[in-house]
Amino acid sequence: LDLNIGVRYDYFRVGSLMQEGGNSDESIVNFDKNIYLSSFLNGKADTFDDGYFPNHGFSLGVDYSWVFGGLHEKIKAFHYAQFNFKTVANLGGVVSVLPFANARLLFGEEIPTPYVNVIGGRLAGRYLDQHIPFMGVTNSAAVSKYLAIVGAELRARVYKNNYISAIVNVGDSAPTFKDMTKMSSAFIGAGLEYS
Repeated sequence: LDLNIGVRYDYFRVGSLMQEGGNSDESIVNFDKNIYLSSFLNGKADTFDDGYFPNHGFSLGVDYSWVFGGLHEKIKAFHYAQFNFKTVANLGGVVSVLPFANARLLFGEEIPTPYVNVIGGRLAGRYLDQHIPFMGVTNSAAVSKYLAIVGAELRARVYKNNYISAIVNVGDSAPTFKDMTKMSSAFIGAGLEYS
């Protein structure tokens, strides 16, 4: 169990590529550079027997942060909550099922570009801390303020540490929580992976 509480000071200098297109959410505000002061509480529990190819255990993470606003460019305070869960069920030696769930919710009138929800690829936190993996989106894609993703991976061992996985995931993202519960903007992705 890993539990952290504290205060964070972040400086972001955002390039024009990160600010362009892809997100029609009007609550996203763009600044070239800004300083943010925030308080946070996060925790993680991980009982996987292997970091890459687990056969039993689970991983659970929660994160909450209150951002007091921008110090260079003034914006209103906002906060966010993030949740991720993954477990594994071994189906007899060479085949395993790994269900997973991720959610990230942004609360506030103005959300700066460096804090937007981002999905894509297979690695969490690859480009930004809040980057959530999504099979079927090969690059990073900004999505709306309320985001939830569920899915599963069917993994088969071919030989020693050689695996083939089939991954399917479903997500929904919306500018309000009420819109998200309607599932009107749901998206699906799937793919095969060799590792």
